[in-house]
Amino acid sequence: MNLFKHKNQFNDFDLGMIYFNGLGVEKDYKKAAQYFAKAARKGHAQAQLNLALMYQRGLGVEQNFHKAIENLELSSSQGNADATHNLGILYYYGKGVELDYKKAAQYFEKAAELGQAEAQFTLGYMYLVGQGMEKDYIRAAYYFEKAAKQGHSDAKDNLEYIREQLFVEDDSPKM
Repeated sequence: MNLFKHKNQFNDFDLGMIYFNGLGVEKDYKKAAQYFAKAARKGHAQAQLNLALMYQRGLGVEQNFHKAIENLELSSSQGNADATHNLGILYYYGKGVELDYKKAAQYFEKAAELGQAEAQFTLGYMYLVGQGMEKDYIRAAYYFEKAAKQGHSDAKDNLEYIREQLFVEDDSPKM
């Protein structure tokens, strides 16, 4: 079956996904990147994210953190929580940018507000250990709880750890 007999029924983003995943065609990251780039230029937030990730990893394109960040910022500006989280990751690890925990935390906070569970977890961890900010068990617990409610198992474990640190067995505050 040739999916492209009716090519006009697919938009550039869909074609990028088809080539990226090898759905009915041979997997081709270069073609996927070309279609994602077309959709990204038209303002498609998910295409911008996908293209950014391809630039980060060098899939179908030459690895280029500058282009990755450019596309992540475009996607993030449209409210894409995963793009915003990925910007935080780049600053957290210093990938393609100077390591900057404070800037990473700003992106994680924005993504966390948009409901991105991994950003909620990471922000909770940063508050727990005081990475780029003052230690704050209350704020850490707040973000771990948000992530845990979405099924993030590490967040559940860290939330339990905080409870153990703050309360003795009878649930009274530690002095």
